[in-house]
Formats: sequence, structure tokens, C-alpha cells
Amino acid sequence: PKYVNSPESEIYNKSNVLYGLNLSKSEIIRQDKCFLVEGYTDVISMYKAGFENVVASSGTALTTDQIRLIKRFTKNITILYDGDQAGIMASFRGIDLILEQGMNVRIIMFPPDEDPDSYVRNHRTAETKEFLAQEKDFIRFKTSLLLEGTKGDPVKKAGLIREIVETISLIPDSIYRNVYIKECSSLLDTPEQILVNELNKIIRKKFRKEQQDKDRYIPDQEPETIPQSRDIDHTNSVFQEREIIRVLLQYGKEEIKLEREKKDEDGNTYTEIISVTIGKYLVTAIRADDLTFNNAVYQMIFDEYQQKLSHDQDVDEKDFINHEMEQVRSTSADLLSSPYELSENWEKKRIYVNQEDSRLNMLVDSSLLSFKIKKIESKMSSIQQQIKDNTSEEDQEFLLRELYGLKNISRKFNSDLSRIITH
Repeated sequence: PKYVNSPESEIYNKSNVLYGLNLSKSEIIRQDKCFLVEGYTDVISMYKAGFENVVASSGTALTTDQIRLIKRFTKNITILYDGDQAGIMASFRGIDLILEQGMNVRIIMFPPDEDPDSYVRNHRTAETKEFLAQEKDFIRFKTSLLLEGTKGDPVKKAGLIREIVETISLIPDSIYRNVYIKECSSLLDTPEQILVNELNKIIRKKFRKEQQDKDRYIPDQEPETIPQSRDIDHTNSVFQEREIIRVLLQYGKEEIKLEREKKDEDGNTYTEIISVTIGKYLVTAIRADDLTFNNAVYQMIFDEYQQKLSHDQDVDEKDFINHEMEQVRSTSADLLSSPYELSENWEKKRIYVNQEDSRLNMLVDSSLLSFKIKKIESKMSSIQQQIKDNTSEEDQEFLLRELYGLKNISRKFNSDLSRIITH
């Protein structure tokens, strides 16, 4: 059989698993490319033939969680299809999910009645390698494929143009979007400005939808308070530190949208929407408050990440997975091995957020607030001890004022955090 159709359980969830990843991830990192096939027999045959950077979705539709698993090791994915054009057309939605993650997608289509398993068994390794080298960029492939069915039909061509621009709009990187617009303008024999106008229209529509999702709330729900306990160790911020570094490594290159107020030449205030990488946002926020990590390895990862940003260097999680220090390597691998999950509170409140940007905004804000709250609690605990130990009335008055200010900040941060996790 091509697939092992094992039943799902609490332990085994097909949508979170890629067959062969445990054996192939090192080669995926080394080659900076992942071959994605449909069934486990394809993986076994290709692996035996020397193509070890291969995984399978085990016959299920590709999920966002599976895509993120691959993205931890490479941004380059080549999808290997059986010689079935209808099957490729049906898979376009799954490929859209890959593009949304900012990955580079290429396609290989096998001859009729062939699949990766049969092709590898019927051809020498050198022949297979030569065939795989003929991979095609997905957007160019999709444009050429769909264009064949629109000849002489202007209505179909107009629909095709919209569909291709919709696909391009999924790409997070604006430079890549512009490159594809230029190429597709030539392929579709359509003025570039028309494609740009359509692209901007789609992006504006998506942004408005994202804002509506972010502003949505349930009026009859009371915000949950953050439970406090006298038994809490306020100096122990290991969980919050771990979460900050995990988000930094796993999503640091992703972009989130922020609002900031500006004034025009007439002095009128308006809101500007800007995009910033999560890595830069977190590093800037933590440095601005002069916060540090108690865990030495986390501090080392943060410092190195910040240093790379300050020198305008690309920061990749693979830099830390392959780090020269074993502690950094093992810590990074451990942090990146757990799948990203939304807060259970959102599901309990029946709040469903569809847009990735909105979810990441929530994740980043809640992680940063939790980290800052824990650091404030640690500082408050230290001040309370100083008050107990200090007999000077003047010093105690100064410390009490500082403690009062920190309590107000902590109360504000806890309120903000409660609003995030309940909405």
C-alpha cells in the first residue's frame, strides 16, 4: 500500500506528523531543501536511492502544522507529484498554505503512470538526480498550466489573472511579490500596473479583515483575572524566558503589523501601519527596558541574536541548531521541537482567529507581557526584602515609592495580558 492508514488518537495526530522527518532533518538542513512526497513507500525508495532529504504527508492534505515542521529546517520545499494533472490542481490550496509561511515552492511532475517510488526503482540514481533537477517554480508552473486552458477566452483569462495575483498576495515578502508580478506580467501578456493594482486591492482587503478579527470580542464574557499566590516564586522566570527564546527562534523572521501614530505637515494625527519582524520587535522591546535572562544559555542565544540584527545579518534558527556550543544546539533543538499552540482560553471562549498575522501578534504580545511581568515581580520581591532589611526611614520612603510604581505597572501589564488571553 502507498499509505499506512493508522487511526488517529490523542498520541498520534496525522496533521502534526511528517513521515521520515526524524531521519531526514539533518540532510534537509545540510541541503537546505526538502522533497515532499505523498506516501511512505515514496520516502523509503527515495531514501534508499540516496535522496535522504525527503518526507511524506502520509496521504493527508498538507496542514499548516506540517509546513511549520519543515520550515524549522529549510525554507525551500519541492513537491513531487504523480503524473496526474487533476491531482496537482486539487493540491493548489495546500501550496497556498506553504506560500503564506514565506517558503519557496517548486514542483516536479512525474510522467504519466509514474510516482517517486516507481521512478526511483526503474531508473538509475544519476537519471533520477537529473530528473529532479528539472524542478519548476510553483507560481510560474501554475501560471503556465492554467494559461493553457484559457486560450481564446477573455473571461477565463481574467479569472486566471485574479487567481494568480491572489496567489502572489500570499507571499509575505514584498520584494518577492514584486519579482513575481513582473514575471507574471510577461507570462500573462498583461500590463504590470494592472497586476499591481489588483495586488494592492487584495492586500488592503485582507488587512481590513485582519483588523476586524483582532477587534472582535464577546461582550457577555468577563475578563479572567490572573491568579496570584503567595507561594509563587517571583524570582523564577524560567518558563517566561523559555517562551521568549522559543518565539524568537521559531518566528523571529516572521513579520507582524503594528500601528503607530504620526502627524502630517498640518499637525493632524493619523495612524500608520508598519511591518516589523518579530525578532527585531522582541529584541528592541527587551533592550529598551534593559531586561536580562536568568538562564545563561537563553541570555547567550538572545545576545547572539541581537548582535546579528545590529550588524544587519540574516538570523536563522539553523544558526543555533548548528551552533558550535553543544548547550546552545541542544537547547535550540528542544525549543523548536514543540508545536505552536494557541491559548486554550481562545477556544473555550469560542473565539476563532483565522489570519496568521493576528495569531502571531497575540502570541508575541502575551509572551512579552508575561516575561515583563515576571521581571517586575522579581524586582518587587527584591525591593520588599530591602525594605525589611533597611532601617533608614529616608531609604524606606524611596523604596516604597519605587515599589508603588512597579505595582501600578504590574497591574497594567496583568490587565493587558488578561485581555489578550480571553480575547
